[in-house]
Amino acid sequence: MKKLEIILVVIAIAAIFMNYTEIPGGGFLTVLSLAALAVFYLFYKEAWVKNNTIAGGISNWNPLGLGLSILVIGILFKLQIWPNAKFFLITGVGSVLFFAWLNYRRNAALENSQGNKTGIIRIAGFIAVGILLLIIPNSSLVENRFKNYPDYIQAWKDADAHPDSLPLQSKRDEEFVRMSEQKVKNIIEKDK
Repeated sequence: MKKLEIILVVIAIAAIFMNYTEIPGGGFLTVLSLAALAVFYLFYKEAWVKNNTIAGGISNWNPLGLGLSILVIGILFKLQIWPNAKFFLITGVGSVLFFAWLNYRRNAALENSQGNKTGIIRIAGFIAVGILLLIIPNSSLVENRFKNYPDYIQAWKDADAHPDSLPLQSKRDEEFVRMSEQKVKNIIEKDK
């Protein structure tokens, strides 16, 4: 199962790179890979617990995995610039910290527990990414991801500054359609 986890993480990183460098299929692969990683962490318990007193492998209930799944979904929402990313990131980081602390206390109470250093590194890595994405404003992600489309960036910023304005939301959506059409034209011209 460790190999599957590594494969999913590598695919997710490659997909995020593809997504932000405008390689076709990057957005779809980002969604697919991060969703698969979230499902993996939801059910895979052995990644967090190494000693024999707690069953490993596929499990029905894994609170630490649930928290990490929520965190991965928050990362997905933030990278795709979808609404409610902040909620998932805060919930994910908070629950992972809480359940990791409970897991540590339980394992520390066991006589022969050496802990799970790779599990701790894994958890720390995801928490760091979650906190970093909480700090980065959406506007920075939009500017970086759509740097070749300044009209869309401006329309997005205007709609974000006035979330109740339907005309600004419509303008943002129109610019998104124009940008998408331009991307398709660029791909077609590139293939000629």
